[in-house]
Amino acid sequence: MTDSGNLNPYSLLRSFTMTRLDGDLDRLKDLDLSDLRGDRLFGCPNRSFDCDDTNIARAVYVLVYQKAFPTLSMETLDDRTYRGDTMNSFRTLFGKMNDGKAEIEDIMDVPEPLSVKIHRFFHTCHTIGNMVPLPNKKTTTTLNVMRARLWNDYFDHFLIAVRDYLYEQSYHESFTPLMEANDFAFGPYTGTEWGFATLLERLLLQGYNDDGSLMHSLPIALKQKKKLPQELYLQEAERFIDFSTRLISDRADLIIKSLHLKLH
Repeated sequence: MTDSGNLNPYSLLRSFTMTRLDGDLDRLKDLDLSDLRGDRLFGCPNRSFDCDDTNIARAVYVLVYQKAFPTLSMETLDDRTYRGDTMNSFRTLFGKMNDGKAEIEDIMDVPEPLSVKIHRFFHTCHTIGNMVPLPNKKTTTTLNVMRARLWNDYFDHFLIAVRDYLYEQSYHESFTPLMEANDFAFGPYTGTEWGFATLLERLLLQGYNDDGSLMHSLPIALKQKKKLPQELYLQEAERFIDFSTRLISDRADLIIKSLHLKLH
């Protein structure tokens, strides 16, 4: 176990609030966690930097999501039993950001209002409302990598596959064994509709199921970036931003409300 695994999440978050948020925990909602790159306490000391794996993100996971996964702790995050995951990916639709410009802006005629949304969303993606802990036991790969490989990082498609697995309605040659490897976390939620609904509630993911469908991205957009007409692609991109931004904001409010209760 590294020093990160020995950190106290309560003390860490209190210290972070005082030193990085000027004593105002509510400011965590809009904080771009990429700003913690190189921070030896709150960032990712002695490991590769990733916003969703910073020490402060880990502390939030432990304080907010232990009811979902009782074995979630700073120790089990440090030994990779669990791993933070970014839900709504920027690169899925917009590519990398290079020198202040998204790749999509080099290949498509992006209207100025949408360009402003894209640049704002780049930072929103790095905020705590867009992050969730997942069990991380691997077969040939992990859930994080499998999600990108099978569903191009669309979190709604991933949740549909989780739901079908928990309902025991489907078998996938690579995804099912991976879910079975993580039964220590998903086991309590298998076999009933109650289980999946409870998992969503405990992970603050109800926003994906607000209309009962879970589906919020166009299926045709999954792996057809170069095949879609530009107008349709940009419409889907803007819809993705609008939905994801609302979801991230709502989750952040719930996260901070939970943290206030834990810290007082």
